[in-house]
Amino acid sequence: MIKISSLDEPTQNFLDYVDSTLKKYRFTLVLSMDDLTVGKNTVGGTFDEIDKKLEISIKDEGWLEVLVHEFNHFLQYIQQEPIFLKLSESGSNMSEDLWSWLDHEIELPKKRISEIIQSIIDMELDCERRSVKMIKEFSLPIDIKEYVFVAYTYLNFYNYVKKHRTWFKQSVGLSDIKELRSMKNIHLRGKFKRLPKGFEEIFRKYSKKSLTS
Repeated sequence: MIKISSLDEPTQNFLDYVDSTLKKYRFTLVLSMDDLTVGKNTVGGTFDEIDKKLEISIKDEGWLEVLVHEFNHFLQYIQQEPIFLKLSESGSNMSEDLWSWLDHEIELPKKRISEIIQSIIDMELDCERRSVKMIKEFSLPIDIKEYVFVAYTYLNFYNYVKKHRTWFKQSVGLSDIKELRSMKNIHLRGKFKRLPKGFEEIFRKYSKKSLTS
């Protein structure tokens, strides 16, 4: 496993906190120089409560933001956050079902897809709010405005996923979606139940071709 340290004191304090907290609960932090995948889709990091690990790709800039995000999924889990627990309380894991559905390995009725997507949005929104708070508490060298922009884009994209059954192209980073930067009301308020006007055409440019369109 790759180990990492930082000359930036707040970052090092955060890394030490992550390390000690994970060890307390017998979880492992895995840092990789490779792309990470969930099914057929590339992601920057994952939290796995079954295998008890956080896995983060550090090959690109932005890995610290990903670590903050995935660590807060870990905190949701150990704190038994109801929004997090809901994803598996029905007897099947909603996140796993979503990725299997995206990869066309299973079929799901529209009502179930809507339930899964909104449950994931609720869980991710709680995680993003926790992450912003943590960035501020540790004085991490992360641009809050940029982090919120990426989180806002990510949360809205799930409603595009619900309609088009596809994910981002492998080469796309959330910060690449420049068409949304001119917007004034970028925030983490509300429920993110609907895709704002104009977002569908923007997201289509950055997404894999939908097999259902």
